[in-house]
Amino acid sequence: MQQSHEKFVLIWLGIVGCQLCFAVLIYLQINDVLPIDVTKPIMPAGNGEFWLIALLTFLSAISLFESFFYRHRLVRRAIEQKNLEVLQYSLVRSLSLATSVSLWGVFLAFSIHYQYFFIFLLVGFVATLLHYPQKKDVTDATSLSRERVTHPTDS
Repeated sequence: MQQSHEKFVLIWLGIVGCQLCFAVLIYLQINDVLPIDVTKPIMPAGNGEFWLIALLTFLSAISLFESFFYRHRLVRRAIEQKNLEVLQYSLVRSLSLATSVSLWGVFLAFSIHYQYFFIFLLVGFVATLLHYPQKKDVTDATSLSRERVTHPTDS
């Protein structure tokens, strides 16, 4: 049980590290997005940029919702089935969806030099932090519940 939780925490730490690398990558590679100029509009009105930003914001919102919705649902299923593989799948899936929000921000920073890319990075990073693997979930998914424990003398 302890090893499983440590493995889940390592997966989570790896994704957190990737999230931080995204910010460093943008800082080192793109000169005209930093420092952030808050006088520029959040939704620029030229060259289809508005629709691209709107689409990626919508996709990010869906990914964010799904990351929490499926995490909750799959953790519940893992506990009911006493299956650590389902628990690991829930972690990987939710972290992937949360990371996709940050990746859309990286894409916007590199493709159209979107000034507010950091909002995507911040939302994705916070979502990733919120998906920290709980030790209680691992314990619940590995141990038999008290209702299911029967003694041979009870039959």
